[in-house]
Amino acid sequence: MSIMKLASALENFGFGFSQLSFELLDEIKPEGITAAQFKILQYLTVGEFIPLSQISCCLGMSVPNTSREVKKLFEKNLLQKTHSPKDKRVSFITLSPAGSELMQAAFTRLKANISRRYAHLKTDEISDIVKALALISEKLLQ
Repeated sequence: MSIMKLASALENFGFGFSQLSFELLDEIKPEGITAAQFKILQYLTVGEFIPLSQISCCLGMSVPNTSREVKKLFEKNLLQKTHSPKDKRVSFITLSPAGSELMQAAFTRLKANISRRYAHLKTDEISDIVKALALISEKLLQ
């Protein structure tokens, strides 16, 4: 199989997965939180002690837009700031306890939605999908 077929297959999979991700995350996004704010919260759920510039870069948002959305999340008490022990000028953003609780509830809803959406799959099909995703992660995401 050629590298061009791989590229085409990745493009098709990426589009479909992007659409699925949007649908699933839109279903669990808490009320009163914008899509951009939810992306920030989701990113901070996976990583800890992240500088604003990294959030901006990884989410494809401008620094001013990221800063504005982060400020709104601070006002909602969903984020907190921690200073680097090595350099007090450097600060990191983390989820506050309320932010962690909000995201835990969102991901609990996500798991329930996924369970309902894919309840028709047989055990061996689920096993095959999990193996395929592990292979994709190993070969393409690292």
